[in-house]
Amino acid sequence: MKLVITQEVKTCTRCNTEYGASEDNFYKLKSKNKTLGVHYRLSPECKKCTIARNKKWQQTVDPEQIREYKRKHDALEYRKENKRAFSKKQRERGDFKKWQIDNKDKIKQYNEKRKFNKTHDISEQEWASCLKFFNNSCAYCGVTAEVSYLIHKQVLHKEHVEHNGKNDISNCVPACRSCNSKKWVKDLDEWYSTDNKIYNESRYQMIISWLSKFDTNNGTNS
Repeated sequence: MKLVITQEVKTCTRCNTEYGASEDNFYKLKSKNKTLGVHYRLSPECKKCTIARNKKWQQTVDPEQIREYKRKHDALEYRKENKRAFSKKQRERGDFKKWQIDNKDKIKQYNEKRKFNKTHDISEQEWASCLKFFNNSCAYCGVTAEVSYLIHKQVLHKEHVEHNGKNDISNCVPACRSCNSKKWVKDLDEWYSTDNKIYNESRYQMIISWLSKFDTNNGTNS
């Protein structure tokens, strides 16, 4: 999509400072009119003011709302293009390789943590039993596996109820992609409370009932 710039100098509507009319000083916004059709134009306020306004906004809202907004924003095609272009520049300059060399310990810790959270010591039979218990639906929002796949193009996740808990069936419930992402590293009672709009007392009790089936000392059926 084409970026349309009609002037050499642009004044920020917030701080009234003049800048060169380019993407270096202004973010671009999607726009549409009869003459140009769908295109991009420069934001009316400069990048400095936009960043300051966003930081102030972030201090007033729930962090989960911010993460959800970022997920939707990053899904936009122009954002993907910008991230690819930025990553390419980093690779060409050698920035990424240098960061890897300077942060080997961080990378190792990240990979170990990711492996732990992605790995489950659960048999097919145990997982089938878990799905059956929750009626083949997300334990948190109740969306069925079929509907979840239509929406997210993914099967139900093996969700860690306790983020740093065991990787076996005693710490696992099925979750759709949305709930799996939103819960993230939070504890069950911290995230799945009456303040959560998807909270349902019956589903909460079902989760507790499932977890209580297992001996927390060894992860086997009690």
